[in-house]
Amino acid sequence: TRLSRDLHDDIGSTLSSINILTSLARRKAEAGDVEGAAASLTGISERSQRLQRNMSDIVWSVDPDRDSLAELLVRMREFGASVLEPKEITYHFDAQGDHTAALPPMVKSNLYLIFKEAVNNAAKHAQATSVNVAISYRHNRLNMIIADNGKGLQDASGSSAARGGNGLRNMRKRAEEMKAELRIAGSPDQGTTIDLSIPL
Repeated sequence: TRLSRDLHDDIGSTLSSINILTSLARRKAEAGDVEGAAASLTGISERSQRLQRNMSDIVWSVDPDRDSLAELLVRMREFGASVLEPKEITYHFDAQGDHTAALPPMVKSNLYLIFKEAVNNAAKHAQATSVNVAISYRHNRLNMIIADNGKGLQDASGSSAARGGNGLRNMRKRAEEMKAELRIAGSPDQGTTIDLSIPL
């Protein structure tokens, strides 16, 4: 069910937008609008790259040979760097505890998607200059804290008026699936902190 949802949401919507942009680029080219056609082609290229990354994430999430915490930490660290460093946002990633633990596929997938949502929010909406990630695994409990120094949240309840409202709702839904505790705090002078605790 999760795989079907991810394929529909991530892959299906991106393919639809590529199809629309392809038709638009063809019409602009036929009309002699070179700049317009080039802009559409740029959009197609960007979406194709995102599609490739999303498909890689989906394949990784269901690969039973990559269910260790160590594998997840590598992927998280690399994703954070790829999103934050090009925007010149200072990025610190610290992981403590036993990294050899195996993670259930549902936990691995949801944890990674919560992390991606938080990092993307910090990069795109928060106007942050630094993001700190701390992950620890001790006594059968995995903890993750993601803190930025951006503009915070208008409404930490996750309403549609808040920064990343849909994203926050998705985080809460994924935390519920893992029976995890999720705390989200944000204020204009202290940025936003995502605190997740997962029993394993």
